[in-house]
This record gives sequence, C-alpha cells and structure tokens, in this order.
Amino acid sequence: MARSPMMTATVTPTTRSSVPATESPPRTRRASAISDMRPPALMVRLPKSGCAVRHPRTDQCPMPRTLSLLALDLPQDFAEQLHTRMGAAATERVSSRRQVVVWHSQRVQSKDRLILGVEKAAAHDGFILDAPQRELLERLATLGADLDRSPLRRSSPRSLYIHGDAGRGKSWLADAFYAELPLPRKTRLHFHGFFDEIHRSIHDHRNERDAVERAIDDVTQNSRLLFFDELHVHDSGDARLLTRLLDHVFQRGLTVLATSNYAPDDLLPNPIWHHIFEPGIALIKTHMDVWNLAGPVDYRSINEEHNHGFAAGTWTVAPASSDALKQQALTVVKGRAFTVTSVDDGELVATFDQLCATATSTVEYLDWARSFSRWAITDIPSFGAVDAEAQQRFINVIDVLVDADIPVRFSSTVDLFGFLADASIRPDAFRMASRLQLLDTTFRSSH
Repeated sequence: MARSPMMTATVTPTTRSSVPATESPPRTRRASAISDMRPPALMVRLPKSGCAVRHPRTDQCPMPRTLSLLALDLPQDFAEQLHTRMGAAATERVSSRRQVVVWHSQRVQSKDRLILGVEKAAAHDGFILDAPQRELLERLATLGADLDRSPLRRSSPRSLYIHGDAGRGKSWLADAFYAELPLPRKTRLHFHGFFDEIHRSIHDHRNERDAVERAIDDVTQNSRLLFFDELHVHDSGDARLLTRLLDHVFQRGLTVLATSNYAPDDLLPNPIWHHIFEPGIALIKTHMDVWNLAGPVDYRSINEEHNHGFAAGTWTVAPASSDALKQQALTVVKGRAFTVTSVDDGELVATFDQLCATATSTVEYLDWARSFSRWAITDIPSFGAVDAEAQQRFINVIDVLVDADIPVRFSSTVDLFGFLADASIRPDAFRMASRLQLLDTTFRSSH
C-alpha cells in the first residue's frame, strides 16, 4: 500500500527569490488555481532517504529534495489538502510557543506569590529572614512553582532535602511554604506521626500480602507533594520502613520535601546499624537535592516571645512533690491503661517518671497530644540522673509537644541551664536542648 503523502513531510517557508527562475517549470493550471491559498513559494523539504511525498498519479518521487509546490503538477484537491495540513502544523507550532510563554509567565508569578506569602508570615511572627533563609526560600518557591506547572511539564520537580543545625529555621520555613502552596494534593508528616500512622495502617492491612505497600498508599494519600518534617533515624526497624517509603514514593513520581538536623550520610549514626539505612541514603542522594541551611545563630536561644503554643510554656524550679500528695488518674490508649497525676479540664498532668520511666512510647504521647491541649510535667530530675531509655522518651515527648505546639508547664528540681548542661553529653539531645530554650524560665528572667 502506498504511504500517505503527508505523513513525514516538513515545511520550510522561503522567499520566492530563493528558487531560481531558470529551475522552475511553467506553472500549470492546477498550481495557478491554488496560488492564492498559501504563502508565496511555500517549500517542501524532503527527507535525506526515502520519499515522503509522491506524485498522486505517477507515484514518482519529485526531485530535488527541496522544491516549490508550484513546480508540481498536482490535482487540485490534493494540493488543497497539502496546503491545509501545512497551515495546521504551522498554527500548532505557534500555539505551542504561546503555551510555553504563558507557562513561564505563570511560573514566575507563582514563585513571587509564594515568596511574598512566606515573607508576610515571617513579619507576622515578628522577624525578618536572614540571607541563608532567603536563599532557601528562593529554592522552595522554585519547587512550588514547578509543582504548580502546566501539562507541558511531564517530569516531577526534583525533591529537596534540607538539613542543618537546630534552631536555624528549617521547619518554620518549610511549614510556611507548605501553608502558602496552593496545591490540594499534598501531605505533611512528622517523623513520629508517620511511624504511628504507618504501623496502624499496616495493622489494618495485616491480612493482605502487600500490607506495607497498602499502608504507604494510605499515608501518602495520592499526593503530589510529601513533606516529611524532622526526619531522623535511630532505629534499625524504622530505617527499613523508611527505605521502603522512599522507594515507593520515588517510583511513583512523588516530590518529597524533607527537613532534618542530619546530613543524609549521618542518618542512623550508630556504626553497628548504619549499613541498614545505606539504601535509603542512596535514594535520598539520587532523587533529592541536598541543601544545608547554615547559620551561626540558634534563633530559639534568643526567643523573647512567649505568647502562644509551646513557646508559651514555662520551666520552673521546685522540689520534688511527696508521693502522698500526688493524685492518681488513669488514661487508656489502645486498650492499655496508664497512670498519670490528673486529666482535668483538658490538661494532662504527669510526673517525669509516669511519662518516661515506664513502658510508654510515642504512640501514647501522640494520642495524649491529640486529646489534651495543655500539659504539665512535674518532678523532672537532672537529665544525667536517669537512664538512656528515659532520656530518649523525654526527647520524644519534646518532639511531639513542639510539633503539636502545645504549651507545657515544666517543673524540675534543677534549673533549665543545669538540665541542658547535663543533656549536652548526649549526642542526639541537641534538638531537645534547642527547643527547650523557647520556654519562659525563671533562670532567664533573673539574668
């Protein structure tokens, strides 16, 4: 079967003078009949091999490779069809160029809106972004504008991993960006919240072969952006699960935004178990741009606003209360009963031992954070006076309370300065130490 005449031909407009008069045969009646239907001297450029356009009657390939339609003795209906298809192709090219111009214009506008929105949020909270923070905001705005792209962009925007010392503004900037981003299909996960959700979902799908994959789908919720705040890995089981999550989302083309106090190579720092998370680290470094938010100042250490949320909490020094004076109450989480001091009027009151010296976990802390809008933690000893497990539980409590932005009344036998001095000997306590400096303390007010 003969090939369709216009399947692969391309068109090159030229001036009439580009075709020497001596090489052009006399115009035929049919060619003259369509002379007013197309641009002057419209040319057909043929491929180097084969023949894209054959004469409809002779089935011969015209020569040379570039020639004027006026030089062909074509039936009028075929010539009109050829000219119409050439015009449609030219129109499509112009339309595509216009779409690209419009897309770039919208991208710039989207980026500017995101930057302005985050800067307004900073002004509302009483501070101005420093130079490293503005550079990161520019990168975040680029990510947001690319997520808000037109169908012309087929690939997903490149993911972003932000790390740096505590108190430099990583989580604040990422949260502000997330709030300003006009993208309905987005999901925010905190480290502890993610593992709580994923374990509950795995339990729901426990009778299915692909329980973990189904659970990850439940958590990511068909999102285009997955924001993972405070990513840190200290447990080998968490490392395996997090690796599966990263592999899952990158295979499905999701964009991931993550914040962490650790560079990728420093995740799961225990040398005994570090190799378990090496596949996850490789996924991060392959699919994500790694951005270090540097800066000499821990802004939590100079916080003077104590008006709302966790920063409205207090740290006071008081002697340990007598056991005879302690009230007893029970709170039940997933069928397990836990003893606390009281649960009155939307406030959870518990001693350090009740929260951290018993078999509690982030599962209970997250449940209580959802149930109680105010907390009080009493009888807090020196950080170095308790074992490593109790220390880790207290670090986890602070993580959960800061993320939920819950005001807490801390009562300790030592002042905050002494407590943090003891905590400094533990390598992974720096995040907790930075966050506790948000509190209003009797120590700070006396200096």
